[in-house]
Amino acid sequence: MSVWTGLRRSWLAVSSRLFPAIGVVLLLLGAGFWAHEWRWSRSAEHATATVTEMEARQDAQGQVFYYPHFRFRLPGGEIVQVVSSIGRKPDAFSAGEQVPVMYHAADPQQAAIATKGHVYAVAIILGVLGAVLFDLGAVLWIVRRRRQTRGVA
Repeated sequence: MSVWTGLRRSWLAVSSRLFPAIGVVLLLLGAGFWAHEWRWSRSAEHATATVTEMEARQDAQGQVFYYPHFRFRLPGGEIVQVVSSIGRKPDAFSAGEQVPVMYHAADPQQAAIATKGHVYAVAIILGVLGAVLFDLGAVLWIVRRRRQTRGVA
């Protein structure tokens, strides 16, 4: 048996156990983030805001992100102006566009754009990564078991 064959078998044995475990952890984390955001969205106040501009900012790596400025009216009539703390692609929003927002009544300056993709982005990413790793690990486990039953080990 060559060194490469031994390494391949070891990698298959380790990854067929490790990938599903990491996948389950990521799925659980995704579910936790989803539950947190769902609770937050249920307790938050909701309004419709108007995007007033998209501010371009460059990060340390030279990538440009666009931070939407938006404003909305509180139930008491006060207008609140907010700059999003999350940068987006340039085509995410445009000036004049109406967007849903969520905020806590005690601190409307911390309002956040509340599209489904933005509210649940972390949960979606963790869920997809978790599902992919779990499925990959399951396939590798099946391959390993088939090799073992054929005597290839």
